[in-house]
Amino acid sequence: MALKDNNLFSNGLWLISSIGALISGAMALLHGTGLPVLANIISLSMAASFSFRKDSSLIFALLYSAYSYFFSLIYIFARLFERSERKEERTPQSYSLLFVTAIPVIITLIFFFIYRSANPYFDELAANIKFDFLSWGLIGFTIMGFVLLYGYFNQMDILSLLYKDLTSPDRLINDESTFSKPLLNINNENISGIVLFAMLNLLLFIVNIVDVYSLSVATEFPEGFQYSQVVHQGINSLILSIVIAIAIILFYFRGSLNFYENNTAIKILAVIWIIQNTILVITCGIKNFHYIDEHGLTYKRIGVYIYLIMTVAGLLTTFIKIASAKSNWFLFRKNAWVGYAVLMLSCLWNWDMLIVKYNLSGIAAKTDLIYNVSLSDAGLPDLISYCKKNPQQMRDNKSFLIALDIRKKAFIKEFEDRDWQSWNMDDDDIYHELKSMESLPGIF
Repeated sequence: MALKDNNLFSNGLWLISSIGALISGAMALLHGTGLPVLANIISLSMAASFSFRKDSSLIFALLYSAYSYFFSLIYIFARLFERSERKEERTPQSYSLLFVTAIPVIITLIFFFIYRSANPYFDELAANIKFDFLSWGLIGFTIMGFVLLYGYFNQMDILSLLYKDLTSPDRLINDESTFSKPLLNINNENISGIVLFAMLNLLLFIVNIVDVYSLSVATEFPEGFQYSQVVHQGINSLILSIVIAIAIILFYFRGSLNFYENNTAIKILAVIWIIQNTILVITCGIKNFHYIDEHGLTYKRIGVYIYLIMTVAGLLTTFIKIASAKSNWFLFRKNAWVGYAVLMLSCLWNWDMLIVKYNLSGIAAKTDLIYNVSLSDAGLPDLISYCKKNPQQMRDNKSFLIALDIRKKAFIKEFEDRDWQSWNMDDDDIYHELKSMESLPGIF
């Protein structure tokens, strides 16, 4: 792509997404988990779209790519018929590699399988010359790959979305004609906002005082409540409350009120409310930290921190919107990039391996072996080592040990039967570690 257009190296958005594609691709090779693959698909799609529309927003860039992939097969045939009707004179350069080589190869392969199923002698001959790697699945995968590649290298935009994207600046302009009509006159809307934010600030202040008290002074929860219930319900309620909070701020600061001469009070109250919501995020983070310290890591508990990071980013961009008279589109665009950054950071680790290592390290007060063994095979070496180091604890868990041993043997066999395309570094390390454990004395 860059060889075709050297100007792409001066396109910051394309560079960021291309670097993201390289990093996520390397992480997929290292870890072999789904998250780096997802990040790689998103990064490549962004790079393709930014190479076509250098001024697109991230959200719209992904929409353009999805549209191009989804309708690529239709466009392939539509352009073929269009060329046929026009009877254009074609030069060798006008032929796509897709039609010159790929389609004949694919059709030949289809007939290869038809003849192989119809003639046992031909089937035996094909088996003897090692054509076993060819399958209907491979043909389907190849066809789908060519179709998606066509969409990847022939990006299309959606005119209505493109117009909306290009005509929606990040900064608001003091022009009444560009604002949506207020429900009330500007003065009444300002007073309504002041009253609302004052009441919400008072309510949230009481909630924060109670939260700080419960963290610093209280030693037990109210009757009928458990710590997990307090953390998870608290996070769900927190996210809902902050989404509503941001929506309210977006409503009041959507237009004329940003430039109203008497808007100082409502701005101050809105900023105080943002600060108080940030305090609420911090207290939820502390609760989650104590929960992890007591019961160990899980995906839900890691997810809590991801939600909190995204929430803080949303509050920060909302503050910038109020302080600098930014548009609502500013929030959507910036927070989309925050989401992409969080996704890229998340794919740097093998989370199953990290969770098991942490939980069996003794840092947490309690260890839930059932949860740890329910994760992928990435934690098998640590689980087996833990069981061997704690024979007394395992004495009454023979069924657990047998199940663990079965999983170990199944992983070794599955890894040895893999094709080279499925190789990744983490699984290779796990395989050699498990193989070395076979000769060790112990409970197995």
